[in-house]
Amino acid sequence: MSLVLGALTPHPPIIIPEVGGPELEKAKYTVEGMKRLSRKLKEINPKRIVIVTPHNIVLGDAVGVLIADNFKGSLGQFGGPRDFSYPSDRIFAELILKKGRESGLPIDSVRNSRLDHGVLVPLYYLLGVKSDIPIVVMSFAFLSNYDLYEIGSFLEELIELDPLPTAFIASGDLSHRLTYDAPAGYSPYGKEFDQRIVEIIKSFDKDALLNMDPYLLEEAGECGYRPIVMLFGALSSWEVKTEVLSYEGPFGVGYCVAAFYPIRRLKREEHPLVKLARDAVENYVKYGRIISPPSDMTSEMRERAGVFVSLKKKGKLRGCIGTYLPTCRNVAEEIIRNAIAACSEDPRFEPVREDELPLIEYSVDVLTEPELVESIDELDPKVYGVIVEAPDGRKGLLLPDLEGVDTVEEQIDIASRKAGILPGEPIRIYRFRVRRYK
Repeated sequence: MSLVLGALTPHPPIIIPEVGGPELEKAKYTVEGMKRLSRKLKEINPKRIVIVTPHNIVLGDAVGVLIADNFKGSLGQFGGPRDFSYPSDRIFAELILKKGRESGLPIDSVRNSRLDHGVLVPLYYLLGVKSDIPIVVMSFAFLSNYDLYEIGSFLEELIELDPLPTAFIASGDLSHRLTYDAPAGYSPYGKEFDQRIVEIIKSFDKDALLNMDPYLLEEAGECGYRPIVMLFGALSSWEVKTEVLSYEGPFGVGYCVAAFYPIRRLKREEHPLVKLARDAVENYVKYGRIISPPSDMTSEMRERAGVFVSLKKKGKLRGCIGTYLPTCRNVAEEIIRNAIAACSEDPRFEPVREDELPLIEYSVDVLTEPELVESIDELDPKVYGVIVEAPDGRKGLLLPDLEGVDTVEEQIDIASRKAGILPGEPIRIYRFRVRRYK
């Protein structure tokens, strides 16, 4: 078992004794919660810590992975210790980058060895000012809940393939708007947000977390929601026992300390989008029936986006049809239409036969809206798909991260040939990302 502990930790410098002084008493439950979490960490004895912070360099459109040989930091600006030092698990950090890009996930490198208080305050309690335990530091991004959750799940898959016992820490405070003298001012929704988060942690309710009202999040003035989503994603393949070690709201800010204990790894279920594609194909091939979207559509299914459905048989392509912009009312309808087209209308292949169905593997790509690029330097065939367009409207598309397509030039050439665009013809190039589900 490689993922041995998950945790939510607050990060106010005032809970550091050298900083808080007499004010430390106002946050005594948080201090005690952090000490209890530290004792649990020592009992479990992880050999690596992955920590997500909201206060390092934020890339906006990609989760950042800090790349350095060693990490250092200081809380001197708050009156605290100045000589924090931890080794970096650089090999694992670079593996995250490599595999993330191969999977088309929005993950990028941040060349930075300086740690922020979102990392230093939790590690002060968990590891001390110095430690030999290597750490991996990640910054969050302003991505959709489902992207962040998927990245958390992806991280757990990498952790599971590695024998090093790992703790996953989400660093974040809850609402900053609990009282009229709070740092971000007062909102009556602050308390509601904190209560909701504590309840979600106690019940480990993924759906409630992912479907929280955006207005509530905005009004709460929080900095912990996105790290928590990534933590839940990292635990998505596990039966989990949770324990809220403390919660309080001194200084107008909500501080929650919680431990997440992975009990046993569950058999990974087929993603709902992939299952929908499979159901669409099997019903059409067996019975000639076009299914309807499920009555209990997930939030992902209710979105509007372009979708590609790919079918493979024994590792070889058996059909692929899609749309780069939405043509249906929602992603569910898009998947059903394109899955049926992939199994029956792809001109490169004969229609899929019923006896082939047990051998078909499915993947669903949900596309971001294409954006025009000014230079091929903005492209990366492992990260971005491309659309090339001639002045007369001919278009060719190629998905990202395809086997055998290793350069931008190859990617543009293949997409151009698909559109019948000859070398030397003027073209406009668009790029897009995908969320890939298998």
